Amino acid sequence: MSREADIALRQLLQQHFLINHQQPHSSRVLSRIAFVIQALDDLDKIRGFIDTTDISAEKATQAFGRLIAGLLAIIFEAADGAGDPAVSRALIALLNFMQGKEYAGQERAWAAIGLAEGKIQQSMKERLQDLTRAQERTFSLFEQFADTTYLESWHQIEQQAFTANLESLRKIMQDIDDKETLSPEISEVWYDLATQRIDAMHALELELCTNLLKVCKQQQEKVERHLLEQKDMLAKITQEEAAVIAQDSLMLLNMKTPVVGWGAGASLSSDHVSDSTATQTPASTEDSAAARSVYDLLSEQAHHLEQTRRELEETRRALSERKLLEKAKAMLMKSLNISEDVAYRKIQQRAMDSNLRLGEVSEIIISTLNTTLNKPRK
Repeated sequence: MSREADIALRQLLQQHFLINHQQPHSSRVLSRIAFVIQALDDLDKIRGFIDTTDISAEKATQAFGRLIAGLLAIIFEAADGAGDPAVSRALIALLNFMQGKEYAGQERAWAAIGLAEGKIQQSMKERLQDLTRAQERTFSLFEQFADTTYLESWHQIEQQAFTANLESLRKIMQDIDDKETLSPEISEVWYDLATQRIDAMHALELELCTNLLKVCKQQQEKVERHLLEQKDMLAKITQEEAAVIAQDSLMLLNMKTPVVGWGAGASLSSDHVSDSTATQTPASTEDSAAARSVYDLLSEQAHHLEQTRRELEETRRALSERKLLEKAKAMLMKSLNISEDVAYRKIQQRAMDSNLRLGEVSEIIISTLNTTLNKPRK
């Protein structure tokens, strides 16, 4: 199945970029795609190492995690560049759900490794706690942007027996003494329960992907209808203006044309027509109607753009905060030699203490660490 998906992805990228010559919205997209293609090229070698047991379970798990992180990064860049609020929200919901599912996969793998060894060391407990909290964070973001239908599906998964049993095993692994030995059979039970949960999540993930395609199609059709309406309105305005010009070109219909005559006809000269009468000519009325039509068109477009801008602000803010948070976490992990979860909790605590958003605190941390790292040593 994964090989088929690999082939399908390569064909899609080839069709999009090499045959149709579509340009990405930023160079970051190309760099993310390049990383993924190179990582996919390495998959067969890694699988070979696994078959011959020439690679540890820990290294193999880390390798697969890096590949999935690269794939998720492409979705992140797509969401960041989406110009439609509905599409952007669907992408953010999908991105966070996929990220949560990936954390669930990592938890399944690492716990199975620890349980197979018969002992759960403290370092393994901390890693599993980090992955559990990471799932809670990403699924919380998913719930902020997902439609009600998919929220209900997610809550049903969380209420299943396998989720409850999985939570019980989590508690056992955290409470057990480091020196206490566990039966290796528990590893199989854990793996089966975790797989049931991940399979259910995969089914929901497919629904989210289908919904994303549906939303994209609906928004495309909406834009096409709007363009047709605008074209019809412009055509109508053009026809009205043409009619006005045609009437003005006829001397007897142009009330501003001076009348040269004698006797009674002379009294119809435009010099004797009052201003109030002149302003009520058919041509002037049609000019006003055309002007109002143009104004209505521009006003509608301005209103649509402003509404789109406001709707995009929320999703862009979430993506911007996510980007800053990930960078701040990475910098803290490197500078303080701490885990991802510990780094996140430090940022979260500082945000609560200072009454700031996570993105604002992340920006401060990034700036501070950059200043410290770039400061010349004496």
